[in-house]
Amino acid sequence: MTGQKLSTELLQNEIDHLKKQVATLKNAIAIQKKKEEETLEKQARYETLFEHADDAIFFETDLEDIVDVNEGACKMFGYSRDELLRMKSSQLFHSDGFSLSIYSNPALGSEIPVEMTGVRKDSSTISLEYTITPLISGRNTVFMFIIRDITKRKVAEKALQKSEEKYRSILETIEDGYYEINLSGDITFYNSSLSKMIGYPDVEVLGLNYKKFTDRKNGQKLNHFFNDVFENQQPVKGVEWELIRKDLEKQFMESSVSLIRDENRNITGFCGILRDVTNRKKAEEELKTTQEHLMQSKKMAALGELVAGVAHEINTPIGIGVTGMSTLEDRTKAIVALYEQDDLSKEEFELYLKTVIDASQAVLSNLHRAADLIRTFKLVAVDQSSEDHRKFKFKEYLNDIIMSMQPKLKKTNHQIEVNCPEDLELVSYPGAFSRIITNLIINSLVHGFEEIDKGKIVFDLSVNQDYLIMRYSDNGKGISPDVLEKIFDPFFTTKRGQGGTGLGMHIVYNLVTQTLNGKIKCSSTPGNGTQFLITIPIK
Repeated sequence: MTGQKLSTELLQNEIDHLKKQVATLKNAIAIQKKKEEETLEKQARYETLFEHADDAIFFETDLEDIVDVNEGACKMFGYSRDELLRMKSSQLFHSDGFSLSIYSNPALGSEIPVEMTGVRKDSSTISLEYTITPLISGRNTVFMFIIRDITKRKVAEKALQKSEEKYRSILETIEDGYYEINLSGDITFYNSSLSKMIGYPDVEVLGLNYKKFTDRKNGQKLNHFFNDVFENQQPVKGVEWELIRKDLEKQFMESSVSLIRDENRNITGFCGILRDVTNRKKAEEELKTTQEHLMQSKKMAALGELVAGVAHEINTPIGIGVTGMSTLEDRTKAIVALYEQDDLSKEEFELYLKTVIDASQAVLSNLHRAADLIRTFKLVAVDQSSEDHRKFKFKEYLNDIIMSMQPKLKKTNHQIEVNCPEDLELVSYPGAFSRIITNLIINSLVHGFEEIDKGKIVFDLSVNQDYLIMRYSDNGKGISPDVLEKIFDPFFTTKRGQGGTGLGMHIVYNLVTQTLNGKIKCSSTPGNGTQFLITIPIK
């Protein structure tokens, strides 16, 4: 029994060992099957990639015999598969750049593609880049060519190069300076005009910070504009600032500022045009000075006319007063003589008293008239020659201005109508209003009522909330559209050579918009008179 039990145990051990071997074999078979499936799957993927790749792929021996190609190679070179398998790879490239020895080809094993010109079946050429990878199989080495058509890219690169050359040519021929700076303000690109403007040699310009050729104040001004462009992402034009050249000469510049972005649309810096406006600024200053002199001359000329007109007006009442007093003096002497001779009758004395009363009344009336003229002249003359800010009653002041212009108005049949609230009081610049009103009336007399015997001027004044509304109109001949659009331009006149300076309406515009901070608009059509709408803040 003991021997039988031992035999049974040995048999069971053998069975268990066999089971383990069977299990190991099954596992090995499963692993091998899985590897075979993976290999087949990889092969299928490779074949799909090989056949459907846009790039040309072919294999050749070290003798340049092509042993396999994909469909992409057939499409790229225009040959059939069978035709390519009967060819050598050197036949597909220009021989002047292709190495006859595969081992000396620069593309062999290189990670960077090599560019080459390919030759298609129809003899047309295409731009290519390719790599060569050696594949060792046993004792034989097969080389895999992966070739990409870069013809379109090369055409684009050539067009870009041509565009860049044209761009550079334009930049080098323009008189304006062109600059590109990084976010730190250092120059990264520029044209020759820029280096001439700032007075630095070319070797010193690249990397130069813009703050090096301006002072602190202008540097802060430029920095403000750069920040504004960066934050709003909108270009800015017409930035005026003062440049200091390397030789310390100062010049006035006008710049534009735009953003520079990389291929990912990230902001990397700024670019723009720099224009020298020194001569323009000097001309503007000279023009401004000339205009101020002319405006002052016109103001004084108007004041001179006012003086001459008032002097003429005063002559009449003063003359009447002198005549009245002279007559009274003669009559008094005669009465005194009669009295001394004791020959003065009651009738003669009563007649003398009547003469005294009449003469006194005439003299007093005309002296009052002269005093009113002098008061008006004094008020208007002082206001026209000063910029005092004071309180005044508008309607009363407007009537004083019109009275001061009587020497001009009384020679005509023209009428002036004033529609203004009696209680309208302003705290403003009466001198500005005086010059505005005077110029408007003179403009109507000289231009609007030319060849018109009886014209009418109307002033309509009202207050709308915090604004004084002045509507001035005449029923003159009107203004043509081409003249209307230039009516406020300095030195524009239709009376050139006839005493016109072209500054009257320009002065009115400046007084309304600058001195009084208001707005003025002119409307007119030929034959329908002219209207001015003036709006002035009064609080």
